[in-house]
Amino acid sequence: MEVRVLADDSLEVDRFGFERVCRRAAVGCSVAVQYVAAPDAADAVREARSGGSPVLLCWSPGRAPAELRDAAVETGPVPLAWLDPGAPLAPREAFLDPARLVTIRGRGLEGIAWGVRSLVARTEVPPTAYRYGDHIEQVGELRLPPHAEGPLPVVVLIHGGGWRERWERDLMDGIATDLARRGYATWNLEFRRVGPSGGGWPVTFADVAAGIDHLGELARDHPLDLERVVAMGHSAGGHLGACAAARPQLRSGTAGADPVVRVAAAVGLAGVYDLVSSAERGMDELSTIAFMGALPAEDPERYVLASPSALLPIGVEQIVVVGVNDRPDLVDDNRRYVERARAAGDDVELMELPDADHFTVIDPTTLTWFAIVERVTSRFPPAPVKGKRFG
Repeated sequence: MEVRVLADDSLEVDRFGFERVCRRAAVGCSVAVQYVAAPDAADAVREARSGGSPVLLCWSPGRAPAELRDAAVETGPVPLAWLDPGAPLAPREAFLDPARLVTIRGRGLEGIAWGVRSLVARTEVPPTAYRYGDHIEQVGELRLPPHAEGPLPVVVLIHGGGWRERWERDLMDGIATDLARRGYATWNLEFRRVGPSGGGWPVTFADVAAGIDHLGELARDHPLDLERVVAMGHSAGGHLGACAAARPQLRSGTAGADPVVRVAAAVGLAGVYDLVSSAERGMDELSTIAFMGALPAEDPERYVLASPSALLPIGVEQIVVVGVNDRPDLVDDNRRYVERARAAGDDVELMELPDADHFTVIDPTTLTWFAIVERVTSRFPPAPVKGKRFG
């Protein structure tokens, strides 16, 4: 497969450095780099997509001509992702609607690698976007197994990134595709995050809860097994997944209470489970404090409602996955959470994986992910897949 990377000539980056990043991003595929002046960009996008090449468009939205914007959102046979190398300091522009485009904002040239991975995954098993609310960020993407028979167990994917705006659901595209090919329906959620979209506690969690409940609507048209819904979250998404699993025990009227669709099991990939500890240790550049809007000493009740460690017992099966090469504070918090959860009566399995770090747990090309998915499929079996084998 070839992924075409089209870049604005006026980008203030080193051209040779840009090309090196593109080459490193070519994991199992060929990446052609093409620099296009603004008048020709729209035609280049249409030509690449009509020729069967997924497109990563590196362009500052504010400088993009109307014709280029129109070309980017046109429905085509192959996917396109828009990379904005600037930070998301303003609300998302309407044409960058996540229901129509994959967008990568505020990750600099590092975003090229994420964009290529997302496009490869989206080509292999294309998703369908659905809105679960009125806000532009309230979007989920459903992937159905190409050769599986229903009813289909569902894996709800909740991305991480410190609950911050610059990290989006593209982080989970690779494992979403892998899980779909193995016989799961996957529901990859986007939600409001800390930043211009106005996320934070409890808004972000309320979005995730609403996104999970929307599976009830999707099940009217798709063979989804709502008795077998697994929440799988990475990093900050592990926190949101555990909280989603605890929804039935929340006091009515609080954010996320009274679930329409219940989570039957939760899988945390380098998850954040103890928000008090995370805040007090200042983990991940104080992201927990930014998410919560207060220190634990300033609003302890808020932390009681938001921290999985304080909600124990969660009441569902859990797998807690952490790489031994992850941040030491996070590894420590994961271990202590599992001890507390077991003491509270929860069925929790701890998977500490050697040679794994914070991101290998969501990289479907690694032996780390192979170990994770083997355990997940053994505990929460997928639907039968005709003519497909994995090994």
